[in-house]
Amino acid sequence: MLAQLEGVVEVEVTIDHLGEISIIRVLSGDPIFEQSALQAVNSTKWIPAEQRGKSVKVKVLIPVVFKLDSLFIPRSFLWDEGIK
Repeated sequence: MLAQLEGVVEVEVTIDHLGEISIIRVLSGDPIFEQSALQAVNSTKWIPAEQRGKSVKVKVLIPVVFKLDSLFIPRSFLWDEGIK
């Protein structure tokens, strides 16, 4: 029998000026999801942040949501102008 688990893992990531992850750590969430959350964040291609036209290092908090039978992205994480 499979466990019907859902949850959110908050991952703090520092992305350097080249778009590479320099620091990654789990801040909260069920330990059963930690490895999958880290793997998901590490497998993402990042674009470096820019300030005054130059690439800069930035720290971001990423909520990785594990939800059964659907794809759920928190509205607070949708920053694309085309997504409402």
